[in-house]
Amino acid sequence: MYDRYGIRKDRATCELDHLVPLELGGADSLDNVWPQCGPIGAKGLEIYFKAKDTVEDYLTTLVKEGGI
Repeated sequence: MYDRYGIRKDRATCELDHLVPLELGGADSLDNVWPQCGPIGAKGLEIYFKAKDTVEDYLTTLVKEGGI
């Protein structure tokens, strides 16, 4: 996936993630997986996608409860 997006894995702080989360019916396929990257050398919540996971979980809860 990193090659597909032109990202050198050794130069970035990244993880592969789903565009549409699996818990909301997203597929575990190449067109739904993409690298989320943060600043090089960042740790903890300084890596933006780590903070995003909390928001994603909150929104998933709202969708499942009919709030969205």
